[in-house]
Amino acid sequence: MRLATRRRHVFLLILFLVLLVFGFSQVRNKAPAETARTPGGNHRRPPIDQAILQHNLAHRKAPVKPVSNATLVVYVYYDGKMTATDGKIRKGWGTHYGFAHDKTTKKRPTQTDNLEFFLRHGLVSNVDYLFVMNSPTPKGLEIPVLDNVFVWEKENSCYDLGSFHLGVQHMAAKYKRTYARYLLVNASVRGPFLPPHGRGCWTDHFLDHLSDEVKLVGTTWYCETEKRAPPHVQTMVIGMDSIGYDAALPALRCPATIHDAIFTGEIPLTGLIEQQGYKVHSLTTAYSADPEDCQDGDLNYANRYYGMSFHPYEVVFIKTNRGIDDKALAQYTEWHDKIIMRQASSCQYHIPLRSLTAISRR
Repeated sequence: MRLATRRRHVFLLILFLVLLVFGFSQVRNKAPAETARTPGGNHRRPPIDQAILQHNLAHRKAPVKPVSNATLVVYVYYDGKMTATDGKIRKGWGTHYGFAHDKTTKKRPTQTDNLEFFLRHGLVSNVDYLFVMNSPTPKGLEIPVLDNVFVWEKENSCYDLGSFHLGVQHMAAKYKRTYARYLLVNASVRGPFLPPHGRGCWTDHFLDHLSDEVKLVGTTWYCETEKRAPPHVQTMVIGMDSIGYDAALPALRCPATIHDAIFTGEIPLTGLIEQQGYKVHSLTTAYSADPEDCQDGDLNYANRYYGMSFHPYEVVFIKTNRGIDDKALAQYTEWHDKIIMRQASSCQYHIPLRSLTAISRR
């Protein structure tokens, strides 16, 4: 009798423990669905509207791939050959300071040399690049295949600023990439040229000038006493942030002629930025000393920079189709190629290519 009673007590104890464990597990499993911890303590989560949830799931967009590089460099290449219309327009401009505007085509355009130089010296790993090829890629030259390098071949239209804008749209539409800062480089300039004693990357020399006040930076500043055109940043190489880019949109259309590209694009661009209450900046020493000092308009000719010619280090990128100083251009090109061969770049992000003359795909 005593044994039976003892067995019954053990059985009831085991049953009690099983029920206790089962009940505790049910409460624990329900807790996340009933409560949510917040900084203010435990609060009951409001019930989820299943209709809204299903609608949101059905219309949810695919996540956009995050962009680690916040800057896009758009390099606009063209081979230097003019349309018949542009040839007539340039011929009508005549000869300025010994430079004939209609004689810019030769067997090997400087634009090709400039692109090759940029590939050797201008590629860095902390920005993205889009090469907009408005002319066929030069024979024997291949743009390297890198994670941050993109190439878009299109018809020769829209000139520099228009192609820049189309390039930004292309990156957003095809690759879902948008950026906080932009740099435009056209193929009429050679660079970057930075002194060996300098530090940093060429991109820093432009982007570091952008701020809450300054929304456009370029190499040179056009200002003349005759007021044939308002003072403005010239657009061979420019940098903008997203605010400056949005303000500049009316100047980033697709012009039909070189005349329209200048007078509806480059010249009004500075004014569009300033109309929004922002400032612009030029890399030249003269501009830093006195932005209001006007000289001879376009300084990108020989001996037109206050009686001097631009040194490559003054502007980082120098025009190669104006005869500014061809001897200095050739010498500094050679020297900087030797510097790169010695792997002595001052930019920690510089991407060295294996060959100076033949850019090979990897």
